[in-house]
Amino acid sequence: MGTLRDLPVELWRPILASLVQSPGVLSSDRQDPFSEVRDIVIFLNRDVKTHSALLLVCKVWHNVVTELTHEHLHLTSAEQVVVIADRFEESRRHSIKNPLGACTRRIDLQLSNPSDRCLNALVRILRCTPNIEILINSNYYMAMNPTFTFHITPPQAQTRTEIIDALIETCSRSLRRMEWTSNEYPSWSDLMRVLRTATGLTSLTLANIYGNLTEKPSRYLTLPNLKTLVLGDSPSFSHASLGNVPLNAFLTMLSKSPEQLPSLQRLEGFSPFSPDFLRTHGSKVRIVRTVAFTPLLHEIIATCPNLDTFVTIFPHHILDLLSHPR
Repeated sequence: MGTLRDLPVELWRPILASLVQSPGVLSSDRQDPFSEVRDIVIFLNRDVKTHSALLLVCKVWHNVVTELTHEHLHLTSAEQVVVIADRFEESRRHSIKNPLGACTRRIDLQLSNPSDRCLNALVRILRCTPNIEILINSNYYMAMNPTFTFHITPPQAQTRTEIIDALIETCSRSLRRMEWTSNEYPSWSDLMRVLRTATGLTSLTLANIYGNLTEKPSRYLTLPNLKTLVLGDSPSFSHASLGNVPLNAFLTMLSKSPEQLPSLQRLEGFSPFSPDFLRTHGSKVRIVRTVAFTPLLHEIIATCPNLDTFVTIFPHHILDLLSHPR
């Protein structure tokens, strides 16, 4: 009988992946209608001790576990970003066919007030990772209000154009899921560039859009594979989202024709949804998640005849009066 070490790597890899990675970490489509936007459980379930032990078993396992570890990057500090950037560039210099950055399929950014050095290193990482499918941007910026010493005001920040450039040039073909979940957002022009090039995108989350829409697009924006659209500061759906002008403008832009979102199935967001958007795309929507006090509850029900799941936050007595034709 052969020993365990004689088994081919192809058999060991999925077993090791189940030990190193959290379930669903590389899934580009959120199928659970009750799932939150932020995948907190993924980070809490990491078993660092098991990971470290697997690296020490043998050279083959060390190489496989190293690749699996770099499939998902959770970047939380400037030092970590710089180390990963140096590592990827060094790997690319020594292994043109199989550089370590080519393993990366998901990146979560959770950087607080990132410096220029940190963001430059992030650009270097993105230029080494051509196979990214999921990019979650939860960078957050905080500033002290000079009037109230202990009051913290979260300012709006723009995702740097250099980062968008690196995304478009390196991994627009592989991108399937993109999320901006905190107070750093893409500008209108950068967002349009990403959406027009990343045609394979199936899930998009936008807490907001930076700046104002200064000119009308020259042609319809079409997202042929988008199944999930999340707008606003989900999952909290705070009052700050109500009447969000940039996001309403985005919905209006997508309300010209049903052909703009032919694959749409899941819609989440702030109040109110655009009535035109609901009339244009409601027949395709199967999952809606929103706040219960939206004034368009009746319109959501009326314009989404194929609705399977309706999730509301902050229950309201008005829900007792709703009925669906199905």
